[in-house]
This record gives sequence, structure tokens and C-alpha cells, in this order.
Amino acid sequence: MEMLEHQKVIIRNVSSNKELFENEIKKSIKWLNKNDLLQFNKWLIANFNDKYPDIISKYFDKTAA
Repeated sequence: MEMLEHQKVIIRNVSSNKELFENEIKKSIKWLNKNDLLQFNKWLIANFNDKYPDIISKYFDKTAA
């Protein structure tokens, strides 16, 4: 499994806990390459922006999506 897909699975699993969600985003930023980060950002916005817009915007520039 690619790291991006792995992190998507982890994020889905921890999405009910705001602290764990943010921690996994931090890890993802360290581990993913630039192209994967762009895809990850789009995926986060599409799937979690309604629940955690503050966390997503803290780590990603919305204009990049």
C-alpha cells in the first residue's frame, strides 16, 4: 500500500478524535512527497472540511486545492 493510501485509511479511522486527526495530518506532511500532499489536501477538503476546517486550513493553503 502506498503511503498516501495508508494515511487516508489512518485518517478515516481517527477522524472521530480531533487531536488524533491533527496528529496524523502532521505525520502525513512529514512523510508524503509534494505530489501526494497536493492529492492529500484535496482529499481532506473533500472529506473532512465540514468537520475540521480549522485543522485543514492550519496546515494547507486552500488555494492549492
